[in-house]
Amino acid sequence: MNFMAHAAAHGLVINDLIADGRWHRCPTDDKPRKKNGAYVWDGQRGCVINFATMVHGAAFRPDGKVEKVDRAAIRKMQADNARAERERQAEARAKAEDMVKAASLSTHPYLVAKGFPAEQGLVLDGELLIPMREFTLYRQINSVQRIQADGTKLFLPGGKAKGSVFFIGPFMARERWLVEGYATGLSVRAALRELFREAQIVVCFSASNLAHIGRLVKPLNMAAYVAADNDKSEAGAQAAAETGLPWVMPPTVGEDMNDMHQREGLRALVALIRAVRKPAIQDVDRSHVTCGGYR
Repeated sequence: MNFMAHAAAHGLVINDLIADGRWHRCPTDDKPRKKNGAYVWDGQRGCVINFATMVHGAAFRPDGKVEKVDRAAIRKMQADNARAERERQAEARAKAEDMVKAASLSTHPYLVAKGFPAEQGLVLDGELLIPMREFTLYRQINSVQRIQADGTKLFLPGGKAKGSVFFIGPFMARERWLVEGYATGLSVRAALRELFREAQIVVCFSASNLAHIGRLVKPLNMAAYVAADNDKSEAGAQAAAETGLPWVMPPTVGEDMNDMHQREGLRALVALIRAVRKPAIQDVDRSHVTCGGYR
């Protein structure tokens, strides 16, 4: 019996096994829409628990032997994992702060390729750095996203991703737009400027984090929207729907807002954004004004 079979025998449903030696919640056969199970697996040894049916966890060893593990041992393992994770995050924060301090403002080939040749960002050793800041404590840098000239995106090992964002535009504005990527945020900002709207663009770095941030912004007194990526996996649409906010995405599968901006032009992006904003906030009638080719 392997570990996946061991987990399934105890009712756990693990779609993507993560072998990092840390606890992960997962659905169970009896609670498929909830995460009522948990497992830890380091590639050799592991443990599972179904909170609805098990008093003790069931440990799995390389020889296939199963042992009972009491909940006190599980709690200790969880505490050890949490402490180790905090240490990794602290190291990543320190490194990210040093990198941001050492970087200088400059243009970058990635921004040129995305249609923003004059845009400046933090550049260090040829990489564009996007600081990943804590949404609820924005002065705190959790990590950085490193973007290379060819568009390759890297994150600092151990850096905290959940709850991390980067703002484009004013800290306080009349409205807020949640996006996944930095280039997408720049395109959304450009379209909103055509509509004479100054907005705070919130770069969330991933679909799952976008859904998380969306749940945090709802109580705040600011109009909020989502510009989702049109992923083949539908992850972007699902995340946008989970926020409960008005949302929009490009009609072409595989594209984000920057892809649409470059392929169809800013006018098409403006029309898309105007459509999702109109039900909630009416623009002042500027139909007589021509700006940037959009009337």
